Amino acid sequence: MKNVGFIGVGYMGYGIAKNILKNKHKLYVIANKNRKPIDKIVKEGAQEIKKIEEFSNKKLDALIMCVTNTPIAKSISEKISKILDTKTIIIDITTHHKTGSIEVEKIFKYNNINYIECPVMGGPAQAEEGVLGGIVGGSESNFKLAEPYLKIFCKDYFYFGSVGMGAKSKLLNNFLT
Repeated sequence: MKNVGFIGVGYMGYGIAKNILKNKHKLYVIANKNRKPIDKIVKEGAQEIKKIEEFSNKKLDALIMCVTNTPIAKSISEKISKILDTKTIIIDITTHHKTGSIEVEKIFKYNNINYIECPVMGGPAQAEEGVLGGIVGGSESNFKLAEPYLKIFCKDYFYFGSVGMGAKSKLLNNFLT
């Protein structure tokens, strides 16, 4: 059993969080504007924390961020990177603008926190089924750290290289489709 934090249990995040619980991991979530998915995932076994600082004493093995955009991800990263253990792997599912994940990685790297980007393909139904597609950018060692978690909610995931390559590939995919 691993300790997993989750920021962004909403439209896409709920299904991913549900699969983390199905895989018998301890899940810690923090509330956002939409209470409905938070209340639902707490009823299913997640533990809600009230302030981001509470993640510091949860000994997180992984933290998943599934937020709306780069400015929000950067704001959260500034706060969370200062309180996490250096053994924590950040799995950032946010769909960033073309340099957003690079900017976010710099924040975590400054505090010696491991980071990968993994924008996903699919919707809420695929998230709940655990069959999303993932486009991963990060170091090979961080990719290996994140892989056990990616298997929980992705049917297929592809390693594209360094941070930034996942976001660029996702944006190109969105443009082409």
